[in-house]
Amino acid sequence: GLSTISMLCVVLLPPEEWPGRASAPTSVELRFVRSASELDAADAAAAEGIVAVPGCDIGALRGLLAALPRCAWLHSFSAGVDGIAPVLRETPDTLRASNARGAFTSSLAEYALAAALHFNKQVPRCMANRAAGRWERFTMNVLRGKTLGLLGYGSIARATAKLAAAFGMRIIALRRNVGGEAGEVVPEATYGYDDRAAFFGAADFIVCSLPATGETRHFVGAAAFEAMKESAVFISLGRGDVVDEAA
Repeated sequence: GLSTISMLCVVLLPPEEWPGRASAPTSVELRFVRSASELDAADAAAAEGIVAVPGCDIGALRGLLAALPRCAWLHSFSAGVDGIAPVLRETPDTLRASNARGAFTSSLAEYALAAALHFNKQVPRCMANRAAGRWERFTMNVLRGKTLGLLGYGSIARATAKLAAAFGMRIIALRRNVGGEAGEVVPEATYGYDDRAAFFGAADFIVCSLPATGETRHFVGAAAFEAMKESAVFISLGRGDVVDEAA
């Protein structure tokens, strides 16, 4: 983490206020800016790293790289790097790049189960009854026995599978390369991209954690939604470009 770094790093902020600033480690020298013009000459000469916060201006990032002669490291604060990909393609091989892969795995896995429970337990209905002071008799569904479909099988999906297994859910997965699935919970069935219709049709809850690539753009579109059960719940944790929202 940043707490183990002994260099001066510049954190490039997005235009809006960033809540992460309040919890930044104090054991590391950090300078928070939105452009290179906010950095004094001494810090610009000494800084060796840049942390790009999601939403930062890509032009400001280019300007910052040009203004830091000693910069040897660029870190994306998010796991996805599609927002700064054009800059990464322009940088020399001597500049090391990293991302926050795995940093939000537990949080996102918990969110996926919270979303599943939200619909399975009809939370909006319960909240409306509470607000109205009304007691209503209705059947409360359970997750046990339901099928969780994991679209992508990286660290987030594996952590989600572990939590879902505790609820007694059946786990299936769809991934580009079938075989050799690892993790504490091995999917009952794994589908390849060519079998995506069968995968979408089999799942009661679908958790998407795919990265944004040329291959995955609009991976979840009209055909995918048509293949899903009418009662299925789609939970998107991956990059927005993976889902064709117009579909």
